Amino acid sequence: MEPGQKIIGSFKPMGAFAATLGKESFAPVVQVSLGNDPRWRVGDQFMPDVIERGLSAIIDTGSDVTRIDIRLANKFHLKSVGDITSNFTGIPASTAVYAAQLIFEEQRFVLGGEFSAANFRDGGYYHDIILGWDVLHYFDMHLNSKLGIVALTFLGPS
Repeated sequence: MEPGQKIIGSFKPMGAFAATLGKESFAPVVQVSLGNDPRWRVGDQFMPDVIERGLSAIIDTGSDVTRIDIRLANKFHLKSVGDITSNFTGIPASTAVYAAQLIFEEQRFVLGGEFSAANFRDGGYYHDIILGWDVLHYFDMHLNSKLGIVALTFLGPS
């Protein structure tokens, strides 16, 4: 991905829980694919094999790390590489970490490495992935709630 290239998304409902609060909450979301290609390494000039397309990734500026839904790790038998202690609004919890790649296919941009997993879809959320600061720091973010769009502009390596 070249500096200046954009990933465009939209505002989507966050989850079923919002209705129980009597309001509808929207969040910026982009589409991403998931890879599970053990051959792929950072810097490779080929794209990793895609195992799932059209996943919803919420942009979460309150998250330090990027997470995938645990159901994806289980469904595709992703390789477990350990556990980390995560903090969910002040409550510490152990979360499993899996080897995988997040792929923006149109831009030919791959984020490879290790991602912790949490329960999103089964918890009533409408997203499959949380994009945290470990990914977001590569981008300039522009949110336009009036038009309902989000644009991530690639800044290049840090």
